[in-house]
Amino acid sequence: IHPYNANMKSFVYHPSNLRLMAELDENNYATFYEYDDDGTLVRVKKETIQGIKTINETRSSLQKAIQ
Repeated sequence: IHPYNANMKSFVYHPSNLRLMAELDENNYATFYEYDDDGTLVRVKKETIQGIKTINETRSSLQKAIQ
């Protein structure tokens, strides 16, 4: 419950690993956060009136040295 003219942000966390999964802004549009198996943030998506758009995407890899 909050005052009629107030703004409120809401946050959604994964129940087992407690990672931030989504953030809802004052207009109830969501920002979604996606992680890889290692727990690294790989993609941020934003809900808009036109649909869900990818805002940021990161790709990385580790190469093992051959000995």
